[in-house]
Amino acid sequence: MSFAGLLVSLADLLVSFAGLLVNFAVLLVNFAQLLVSLAEFNPIIMKRCKALLSG
Repeated sequence: MSFAGLLVSLADLLVSFAGLLVNFAVLLVNFAQLLVSLAEFNPIIMKRCKALLSG
């Protein structure tokens, strides 16, 4: 494999990794939104979340 081909493969790997990180971030945001929705739906959960967040 040529050096240029190796660089292209490395760049492709980095792009894939960046895409994975973006997907993970989106997943975290969706999970947070789900927790907020559940908290709004259930006041008991909301109280527990507030207690956890306040320490």
